[in-house]
Amino acid sequence: MELLWGGGCELAAACDYRIAKAGIKAGFIQGTLAITTGWGGGSITMEKLLPANALKMMMEARLYTSEELKELGFIHSVFKGDTIAGCLYFLERMLRLESEVLEAYKDLLVKKWAAAGLEERIDQEVRRCSVLWEGEAHHNKVASFLNKQ
Repeated sequence: MELLWGGGCELAAACDYRIAKAGIKAGFIQGTLAITTGWGGGSITMEKLLPANALKMMMEARLYTSEELKELGFIHSVFKGDTIAGCLYFLERMLRLESEVLEAYKDLLVKKWAAAGLEERIDQEVRRCSVLWEGEAHHNKVASFLNKQ
């Protein structure tokens, strides 16, 4: 079983599409360390998912199965077998269009994010996490984690 958590989920959130191999587990677990998402993953996920689903993922701070992630809208497709084949299957119909068409649609999305102040919200998210990172609660959670090993 493969795991993707914390910062890995933040990176995945930044992708236009997320496909996953059956059996993976992923989640925003930062809350278990007394911090928030710190690289913009929370703000981006709030833009891309139904807000209640994004909030659930952040506030539960747990790992979800690939099926649960698809149900929440974080994963767009789950595949079995070869990774490249799974990616190509998902993208097959989109790749039939001219690149200028794809670019025009992506531009609509980027403009939506700009109008919604996404860049400023990400900056605020990073700043908030940095304050929590320095806090006693985070240091205690990290120490507890390290003592378990």
